[in-house]
Amino acid sequence: MKEYFPSILLPDFKSLYDMKIKIIVVILIGIALLFAGLYFYFIPKPTENSISQITPPSKPILPTTPLLPTKIIMRNNLDVVSVPINGSTNVALDTALHITLSKQFTLNDITFHISPNTPHLEVIEGNVLVITPETQWNKGTPYTFNIIFPDDKEKVRSYTFQTQGSPQQFLPDTRPEGYYEESELLHKENYTDIYVTNKTPYANDVFSIRSEFDPTVPAHFYFIVTSKGEGLNGVQQAVNVWLQSLDLTQAQIDTLDIKYQ
Repeated sequence: MKEYFPSILLPDFKSLYDMKIKIIVVILIGIALLFAGLYFYFIPKPTENSISQITPPSKPILPTTPLLPTKIIMRNNLDVVSVPINGSTNVALDTALHITLSKQFTLNDITFHISPNTPHLEVIEGNVLVITPETQWNKGTPYTFNIIFPDDKEKVRSYTFQTQGSPQQFLPDTRPEGYYEESELLHKENYTDIYVTNKTPYANDVFSIRSEFDPTVPAHFYFIVTSKGEGLNGVQQAVNVWLQSLDLTQAQIDTLDIKYQ
């Protein structure tokens, strides 16, 4: 006679051990997440004032004086570093211009030119060129002045300022005799872009032309020509004829940076 006994399954101790480890790990992870949530919930939120105190400004603080117009100053290369008056308006009539250069220099190393011309004194203080009017600048007048480097004809630095007061209807011609002709000849032969810039803006029935200054190396004036309906070839020919009328050779014209619209 067979005896039947109920089957009894013995526990698998390895599986129970693994299960306990897994449960403990899950509990620990849950506790860690709980504490993390409580921490971020109860810590004080930064106020607008506290953010402004600890957050650096999004934009760098820039110096107030104009920087060197070229991107890089080569070592031992003479160039303009700053001209604090550049772009200023309402300038006092006896204001001196301070032009800082990258190293010490002599008046043979640079040429200063200002328009409209006003009698002035040029004094060097270290590496700063100080320009002082002999009497005063013209009232209510926009001035443009250039620093020209005789050893590098492609490097010309151009700046502007405007004096205080209402402009005079008729300004006296304070230039010495022959100065204008001598200045024009210098520009035409050595700085053609400045020479043409002094003739702009100009317009006729075919085109209009204006100049802009590009401070990147080599710094120069370039010209923007706008057609008044003529095709590109016709406009180019008309511009060329106009430049020839300014007593420029074709070789000089070919050096100009002209952009057509």
